[in-house]
Amino acid sequence: MLERPFALVAGGYFLSDAEWISATNGWGPVERDTSNGENAAGDGGVITLNGRSYSKGIGAHALSTIVIGVGGSCDRVSFDYGIDDEIASGGSVAFEVRADGVRQWHSGTMTATTATGHADVDITGAGRIELVQDPLGHNGQDHGDWANAWVRCS
Repeated sequence: MLERPFALVAGGYFLSDAEWISATNGWGPVERDTSNGENAAGDGGVITLNGRSYSKGIGAHALSTIVIGVGGSCDRVSFDYGIDDEIASGGSVAFEVRADGVRQWHSGTMTATTATGHADVDITGAGRIELVQDPLGHNGQDHGDWANAWVRCS
């Protein structure tokens, strides 16, 4: 069973507050509640997608994978997603959610000029989820955000 170092609030929690099983990132570390930034932890800015700022979320750079244990007691993960506004042009990422290694959702190609997306993904019964950013064959300016990433649990 998953042990959370925090209490559930309103039936769930932000994934940036969770203890991650692992996180790999294409440039610098994955960031909690900021954009990807550069090589140092904590050097990201405010998560911003198409002019909207977010105080909660995960900033990463493709190729990245964040693995989070949800202990089989959660049924939905929801988030806004896209290329952070700090990237004025360039960047090309596909976002993907996996539950126990099986793809549950895929965004298609997102660029710096693509409108912010929103997803609400069924993860019923999953022991762990993976948030993946694919650089689509190249890796440059691929600063992708999982904004307001929230998991609903019982």
